[in-house]
This record gives sequence, C-alpha cells and structure tokens, in this order.
Amino acid sequence: MKEAGKLRGWKKWLKIAVCTVFSIFLIVILAIGALVNFVFTPEKLTPELVKIVNENIEGKFYCESAEFTFFSSFPNFGVEIKKGKLTNKQDTLLLLNSCNAEFNVRKLLLNKIIDIKNIALRQASVNVLIDKNGKLNWDILKTKNIEDKKVENPESDFKINELYIKKLNLNRIQVKYANQVTNDLLSIDSLSTNFKMSYEKEKIACTLNADIKKIKFVKEGFKLLQNSKGGINTELTFLRKEHKLLFTKGGININGVDLLVNGFIKRDMVGKKFATDLTLRLKVPDLKSVLDLIPEKIVQKEKINVKGEVTFLATIKGFYGKNVYPLTQLHASIKNGEFQYVDYPGSINHIATDVKLRLDFKDKKSSHLTISNLDLKGFGINLQGNLAVENLMVNPFLKTILKGNVDITKLNKVIPFSPDVTAQGNINIDMQTSFNINDIKEQDISSLQIKGKALVNNLTITIRKDSLSLKVKQLDFNSALKSEQVLSGFIGIKAMELKKSANHYVKADQLKMNFSIDRTLADKSVLKADVQTGTITFQAGLNKKAELKGGKIAVNVQGNRTDKSKASISSNFKLDSLGIYVDKHFAGIKGGKYTVKLQRNSQKKWIPYGIVQFEQMMAYAPGLGMPIKIENTTLTLKEKLLELRNAKLTFGKSDVTLTGSIDNVKGLLSDKYKDEKVTARLSLYSKFIDTNQLMTAFNQASQKVVKDEKEPIASSPAEILNAPVPQTSEEKKIIQIPKNIDFVFDSHINKLKFGTMDIDDIRGNIIVKEGKVKLSNAKMKTLAAELSTNVSYTYLNEKEANVNLDFNLNKVEMSRLAEMLPVLDSLFPVIKSFEGLVDFRIKGLAKVDKNMEMKSETIKGVAGLQATNIMAFDSETFRELAKTFMFKSKEKNPIESLHAEMIISDSKLELLPSLIAIDRYEFAIGGIQNLDLSYNYHISVLKSPIPFKTGVDVKGSNFDDFKIKLSKAKYKFYFTDYERLQKKSDSTVIKKKAAILKLLDFKE
Repeated sequence: MKEAGKLRGWKKWLKIAVCTVFSIFLIVILAIGALVNFVFTPEKLTPELVKIVNENIEGKFYCESAEFTFFSSFPNFGVEIKKGKLTNKQDTLLLLNSCNAEFNVRKLLLNKIIDIKNIALRQASVNVLIDKNGKLNWDILKTKNIEDKKVENPESDFKINELYIKKLNLNRIQVKYANQVTNDLLSIDSLSTNFKMSYEKEKIACTLNADIKKIKFVKEGFKLLQNSKGGINTELTFLRKEHKLLFTKGGININGVDLLVNGFIKRDMVGKKFATDLTLRLKVPDLKSVLDLIPEKIVQKEKINVKGEVTFLATIKGFYGKNVYPLTQLHASIKNGEFQYVDYPGSINHIATDVKLRLDFKDKKSSHLTISNLDLKGFGINLQGNLAVENLMVNPFLKTILKGNVDITKLNKVIPFSPDVTAQGNINIDMQTSFNINDIKEQDISSLQIKGKALVNNLTITIRKDSLSLKVKQLDFNSALKSEQVLSGFIGIKAMELKKSANHYVKADQLKMNFSIDRTLADKSVLKADVQTGTITFQAGLNKKAELKGGKIAVNVQGNRTDKSKASISSNFKLDSLGIYVDKHFAGIKGGKYTVKLQRNSQKKWIPYGIVQFEQMMAYAPGLGMPIKIENTTLTLKEKLLELRNAKLTFGKSDVTLTGSIDNVKGLLSDKYKDEKVTARLSLYSKFIDTNQLMTAFNQASQKVVKDEKEPIASSPAEILNAPVPQTSEEKKIIQIPKNIDFVFDSHINKLKFGTMDIDDIRGNIIVKEGKVKLSNAKMKTLAAELSTNVSYTYLNEKEANVNLDFNLNKVEMSRLAEMLPVLDSLFPVIKSFEGLVDFRIKGLAKVDKNMEMKSETIKGVAGLQATNIMAFDSETFRELAKTFMFKSKEKNPIESLHAEMIISDSKLELLPSLIAIDRYEFAIGGIQNLDLSYNYHISVLKSPIPFKTGVDVKGSNFDDFKIKLSKAKYKFYFTDYERLQKKSDSTVIKKKAAILKLLDFKE
C-alpha cells in the first residue's frame, strides 16, 4: 500500500512538473510570439538592424524590410531581409532580393557572437574586387580595439566579437570578380550552391556543392572560359594558422567533364600572394569524357558506343600574385579510340593523338602547345597530322602538317552532325604550313610557308535551321618551293555559292589566282598574285547588291622584317563593269581600272595612293533626287586626298567639270563620318546649270526624308537610272548645307537658269563653309544688266535662311529692276514709272522664305541709284505735280539726272533728299515709302522759271490715292554750292548720304 501511495505521489509530482514546464514553455512561446508580432515588428526591427550593421562596417547597408522568423526556424531565431543593398565607399557589393538567416540568439546576446546556422540567399548579385594594392573591397568589417576608429558617442553599445556561418544556400546568384593584381576577370551567371562548414580550433571543414549555368573567365585578355557550364562537388579544409586551403575529395565539372582536384592553395600574408600545388585528373579516363567537351550542336551524343584510353593530367604549381603566376602544364593522350553510332553502318575505328601544353610565366619562351601524332581513320575519313605552337606566350610560331582524305558524303553516314545539317563532297589534302602568328597579325607575310596540295570537289553543306548553304563545284590549291626562299602556287575556284536566304548570297562563277612568295632579299618579303574573276554577285537583302564582271587584279605585297611600318600593298585592277547598290545608294562603273598602293604608317594604318580611271560612272543617292553621270574621269588618291582632273558630271540638264582636290572625301560618302571636316579646292566649269531642276530634285528627295516616306524598293539599280527626271519647277526652296564641308570653287558658268531669269557668263568664287554659302566677287550678265555681287547664305531652318547681300547692277533697265530684285516691287514701287538705264546698288541683310524670296520686312541695309537721261511715264500723280509746279506733262517726260540714296529698315524705305532734274527744273525729293505702298514724300523746288523756292508734301495710301499740299522747301540748302547756305541743312542727313555713297562705292 505504501509503495502504491508513493507511486501515486510521484505521478502527482511528475504531472505537476510536466504541467509547470509546459506552462512555462507555453508562456515563453507566447511571450516570444508577442515580441515577434507586436514588439519587434518589421517597422521597428528594420531601422535597428540597419543601424547595428552600419556601426560595424566601413560601408553602408540598406534593406526594405527585416523581421524575426522564430516559429519557421525553431529552435533558432531567424531574420528575413528583403530588398537589401550593401555598399562600400566606391562600389556596390551586394544586391539581394531576399535573405533568410538563422542564428543562435543566446550566443548573440551573451557573447556577442553571431553564430549563423543557415543563410539562404535568393536572386542576388555579388561584386568582388581586389584592387592594384591587393585590398579586397569586401574587407569592410570594423576591427576591435583600434583607438583611432573609436566612436565617442555610439548610437548602440552592440559590437560583434566573432562571426560563424555553418551553412550557406545560394539560389540564382550573379557574381562578378575582378583581380587587378593578377589581371583576372570572372563572371558567373545563375550560381546555385550548398555550402556547409564546421568550425574547430585549428581548422574549418567545408563541403561545397555548386551548379553554374554560365561562366566566363578572362586572364590577361585571353578568354580561357567563354559561356561555359560548370559545377563543383568537393570537400575543403582550411587550416587557420597556416592560411592553407586543402582540396581533398571531389572535384569540378566543366561542360560536362568531371575533373578530380587534389592539392592546396596557401596564402602568403606577407608577400600578398598564394602558393599553389594542384593536380587535375579525369574522373573517368575514357574517350566518352572527351566527347562530352564537344557541344551538342555539333555532334549528337545519344546512342553512341565509344571506346578508347585517355590520359589527362594538369598541374598548377608555384606562386600566384601580382606579376607572379604558377607553372601550368597539361599532358593528355588518346589511344585506341573508336566510336560508332547505333543504327549507322560506318564507324571511326581508330583515334589517336597526344597533346602537351606548358605555360611558364618565368621562362615564357619555353611555353608551347603541341598536338602530335593525330591519326583518324574510319569510314569516309583518313587524316594524319601534327600541330605545334612554339614560344607560345611571347612570339608564337605555328607549324602544321595535315595529310589525308575526307569523303563528307560517307562521313555523314558515320557521324550524324545534326538533323538540320546535310553535307556531301570530297576533300583531299597534303599540306604543310608555318608562320609567325604575330607577323601575320601585323600583315607581315615574311614568315609564311604554305606548300602542298588541296582539292575540294562537289562540296555542299546545308544548314536548314539557319537557311544557310555553301556550294563549291571545285576548289584547287597547289603550292611548292621553287627554291629555298621562293614559294609559288595556284588557287582556282569554280561555281561557288554561299547562301543565307533567297536575298542573301555571294556567287562567283570562277576565280583564278597565281601567286608567289619571294624571301630572297635580306630585309623584305614579297607576295605577288595575279587574280582573274568571272562574274561575282553579292546580295544582302533587297537593299544591298553588288556585281563585278571581268576583273583582273595584280597584287604586290611587300613586308619588311626589320620595320613593320614599311609594309606596302600595290595593286592594278581592271574590270568590265561594277555595280553597287546599298540602301537606295547606287554606283555603277563601266570600263574601270585603277593602280593603287597602300602604304603602312607608324600608327599601323594603311594609307592609300594611286589612280582610278573609268569610262563611265553612274551614281545615285536619295538626297540627290536623280542620278549623276560621270564620264572619262581620272581620280588620284594621295592618303586622304582625292584629286580630280577634268571630271565631267552630268546631273539632269546640268553639267559641271571639276579639276582640283578633295581632302577627307569619306566625310561625304558615309553618315558615319558626317562630323569629319571635308576640304576641297576646285575649279568649276559649266556650260549650263538649271537651278530650278536641281532645287526641285533636292527638295523632292528631302521631303521624303523629312516625312519618312518609304520609297518602293527597286528590284534592280536599272530602275533608278531609268526613273523619270523630276519636272522642272520655278518654285525655289530652302537648302541646308552640311556643316562639315569646306569647299572653294573658282567658277565659270556659261549659262544658269534661276527662276524665270537666264544668267550668262558667271565668274567668281563660291565658298561653302560651316553650313554657309558665299558667292565672292562674282560677275555675271543678264538680259537686263551686268551684275557684280557678293552674297552669303546661311540656313536657319526649313522655312527660312539668312542672306548677306551686296548687289551692283550696272546699266540696268529701270523697269526691270523689280524682275532682278522682286522685293523692290513693294519697297520702291516708283521705279515702274521710269524708263532708261540706271546704276543700282544695294547692300544689307535679309531673310529669305521657304521659296527663296526675300522677306521685305526683314531687310536692313542701304541702296543707291544714279541715272541720266531717263524718262518718267505720264501718270495722274505726275500730272498733278506738273500742274502744281507749272511745267508741261508729256507721255514721256525726260529727266536729265537722278541721284538717290536710301535706307531700308523696319518695313520701310527712307529716301534721303535726292536731286532730280526735269526740263528747266531741279527738285530735291525725300521721304518714306512703306511696305503697304503708303508713302509720305516732300519735294522742294530748287530751280525753276519762277524766281522763288517752294515745296509740296505728297501723301497717299497708294499711287492712285494721294494728296498734294504746298509747304516750305525743306531741302533748299542741301544742294547749294554756297558753303554758308549748306551749313543751314541737317548735317546728319548730309553725313548719311556721304556714308551710303562711300559704302556702295558710288561717286558723289
């Protein structure tokens, strides 16, 4: 009974204890839940976490939100961070979408140790940089007990003593790594990894599993890995005191090939470099592993039986740091290899080769690559060869030997390249080549040796997926040594076609070339080649076409062994015809030939020199509106300089003959160089220029460009040449001049059509510079007058332009002044009332509208008119004036002399007091003529049969609506011979008249 009572007592106490513990646990859970959900909310936790992190790093941390995750990470506390960013002073180190971290909260609160059990990072980008001084950009954790970095009044007392990470999980991470010390660039796209670590006093043990979808590695500019796939599955041990990382079990995977890695990497803390001693071996040493290196696009890897022995050993040993690299060696061989696809009759029954690679950064000349004893035998293939690259890292020299036969038609029954690929043809080859790779890059062929034979028959390769095909009926190559220093050979091609689609292809019916390489001279090597072509056609879409017929080319290439800059290429080229059509630009040449030399300069650029001649050339560009015809022309090339000699251009009805030079002509030929200055100094002779037709063509073309109108695509350039010439229009348009042009023309034009005017015998300089056109010291003749002028034209926009004008018209018929200068119709309409010859001069500034007509309201300038023995037509105004001054009005009233000076501005013409003699009278006339044809004139009688001086004011809205009023003679002292009386006149008016006469070079 007592035992039963004791048992009941124990049960009671046990029940109480369990309930108590459960209650306490429940209270703790509830308390933690309350803290997490009500106290440590994301709104309160986020700024505190950001503050704590920023106080412990030399950088800046930011996140959108942070919250505790106790229940999902039980029994550990967790933090979930969303949209985070970590930077140092210069770089962005980390961008993350989300990060979950589980840590030991007890160690964090009691010992200030961050013991992270697990970190899961998703969709992040990491930037790692080691600068030229060996400093890591991630080295941002503040160190303890450094006096000069103490914070006097820290916002938080929390400081981190130690940091441990036990497990790291990465998902879709991008990594960029740059080491400026060792000149390495590494980029990883979509990295996913599991990383486990266990910490002991002396070491850290790690297990690493990683998958990389795309990796790129560049070493000193050399791409060692390019968009390769990779993986890591290995165990690592880090010895803390020795700073040594040991590779023990597992290895790496590159493009599906598993390599075992053993050895170590040890950090030298003093020398800031790493000691390496690593070996890499194939995990499965067979030919199947080598086959995995070939992309699936090239060779199918399913249903294939592979046999063969493979050895592969790579060693990396030595120091790795600034300007120090370890010795890297590789030795691989294949023996007794063979493979056969299931259900395919043929097989490759023998594969053998030996590969050696040495990269020695101390003794760079000893570095080399050799592929020796290559032997491939099977159904449709029998090839043997060797390849060697000596002095690989400094001055690489390549030697190859290849001999054998490939029957592609048969080989396609052995290797199913791809369902989209079909191939047939036969290749026989027996060749040896050797050359210095750097010399060939420098266009120096002095080291080139090619001897042997190669014959290709009925080659056809089609890739249906890419719509790509290559056809060659025959390719024949043959070369041999005539002597130890002279090599000669022949290349012949028949019926070749490379086709991308119906509108993308290159065709050649035949091409023959005889060549020789002569190295008998001590410092030079000479390549001579004679090339003959049949018809070669090229098309890249509907807008790019070219065709060459009957080409004969002689080429001479000279290389200089001691001075690479003295290399040169000379060539002579004759052709029956050549046509090029690119994006609605067309050029066609008939009967062309050229002699051109390309000389290499010290900047490794080829400079052209030579002569180009052709019987006839047609050219067209959309901006021109119609084609240009050029006949029997010789062009001379001198570097960037193009010289023309009697180059005759026909453009619609217009013709121009040019002699002179154009510097940097490429600035005219391509939009790519439109900002480069083009300079020309040319003499220009023309029998006839129809500016109306030219402007019509230019403006029709420019309107299509402005409106982005799509012209119908021509099926052939002939449609452009046969297109109708634009109809001539007397309407004139604003033209924009390219600002990169600096042209000077010494011009002589026999006849020029401008609007309704015919202008003859134009001589003068035409200067085109900085988007402006200037006609300088030009003289010309019209039916109305002889004209000398200086005019400058500056484009403003498509609606107007500025004109700086200086016109001198000699012996011009007054009634035709308005025909020469239409603006005078509104500025000086009285000229239509006179008949006779006058000298008229005008100088000033104005704007022209889109029809190239002067805008009267914008004219600012001065004008002068001098005439003798002219006639004034009878009119109502003239009859009223005759009645007032009591002289007889006739149908034509003789005027002995008329001298007038005018100021034009603010939409009006001011006629300064001017002397006019009629019959026995002398008058002084002055006043204002407005653009609206209203006027306000004063006439003073200076001499008459009546012995007194009087004046009249004449006002009106037009010449049919006027009023005459007697007044005082305002101008009676302006034209007296008495100095005493002259002083009574307005001196400012006298000075204005004198200044105008001087400016216009008129005699007073």
